Amino acid sequence: MAPLESIKIVCLIGVVLAFSQQLCAQVVETATGPIVERRLEDGSAIAGSVGSSVLPTEISAALRRPLLSISVVGGYDDNVNTSLSGGGSSSLYTNANAALSYTFGTPRTLLKLDTGGGVTYYFDLATDRTNAYFALSLTHKQTARLTLSLVAYASYQTEPDFSTALGASRQMGNFLHSTDKASLTYSWTPRFSTVTSYTFGVLKFDSSAGSLLNRMEHTFGQEFRVLVWPTTTGIGEYRYKIIDYESAPLNSQTHFLLAGLEHTFSPRLNVSARVGVELRSSENNGDRASPYFESTLNYTLGHTVSLRWTNRYSIEEGNVSGASSSPAFRTGLDFNYGFTPRVSGSLVLNYIHREGGSGGSSSSTGDTFDIAPSLRYVIAHRRSVNVGFHHTEVNSGSLSGSFSRNQYFAGLNYSF
Repeated sequence: MAPLESIKIVCLIGVVLAFSQQLCAQVVETATGPIVERRLEDGSAIAGSVGSSVLPTEISAALRRPLLSISVVGGYDDNVNTSLSGGGSSSLYTNANAALSYTFGTPRTLLKLDTGGGVTYYFDLATDRTNAYFALSLTHKQTARLTLSLVAYASYQTEPDFSTALGASRQMGNFLHSTDKASLTYSWTPRFSTVTSYTFGVLKFDSSAGSLLNRMEHTFGQEFRVLVWPTTTGIGEYRYKIIDYESAPLNSQTHFLLAGLEHTFSPRLNVSARVGVELRSSENNGDRASPYFESTLNYTLGHTVSLRWTNRYSIEEGNVSGASSSPAFRTGLDFNYGFTPRVSGSLVLNYIHREGGSGGSSSSTGDTFDIAPSLRYVIAHRRSVNVGFHHTEVNSGSLSGSFSRNQYFAGLNYSF
């Protein structure tokens, strides 16, 4: 065999091995595990933070004993009941909450549990509110080609959560919110894999004020993934979504036709994006087509910096009683930065713009801006103090009016 031909064969083998190794890493990286961010003012979970990726190098480090944290918070809320402009009730408040996180398993099977809850008491209103949440993630590599995963999340709360489209724009009493996703990933060849998934969502209010929002959502998904380059994956995806309301005449069925890319710039930075069209058939709005877009950017730098930025443009369900679906753009930012070994800061930001819908029912319109900066100081290894500010401003047009809310808080946290 000529030397030149031998060199070509060696190079070809090297390229094939590189593609194979990258695909294996890619499949493990997409195995999700909930790292649930909590609101410092009351300890409740942020639904949009569920489902961060677990990298292969992090699996052994994640296997640890249970972590229990207890927090006591005090603060001031200038619009406790998210009343419309001109009628807010303010109050000093105190909150006590606890959270338990437990991760265990092997590099083949990884299970993560997160659960917590708390009680907030408002002195000037002589009332209290409770919240509780539970999150579970299970990832199992059945074979070298087949990976099974399950992510389940449920919360019972009063405060609206602007990190997700499954909820309301203002308080309507206690409600249950749950999102559960099961998926199966199979690598057919070193460069081609598929992901088959089912997602179940439910929103259920205790009060009659929010009963028109009560619904169940079922989403079936099929991804086709091709490794274009060692760090870039091309994606074709089809989704079918069924929304079934408990009493409102807003049931719908939607088909999604999407194409996208996932690219890893470095072990610290990766992005994913999907673009396409959604074809919806609903009881009140008939048939319509709308563009669809979603993207996610993740960046980490050791224990110093973490950044997650998400964007989406799609048709969303109404966020006030009786409102029909309408196109909406939402962006969410979760940023953490360590200034020193003892001092760190975080910023959670959500912005939502809703366009006017069409059809026989009124639709949600307007803008929502929600921002929560905070600082954390580590007193000792297990003790820390937090101070922060949470501002919410909702302008939902004439249908539900507008309101703003400010919360100022400080708290002590103990972990063991």
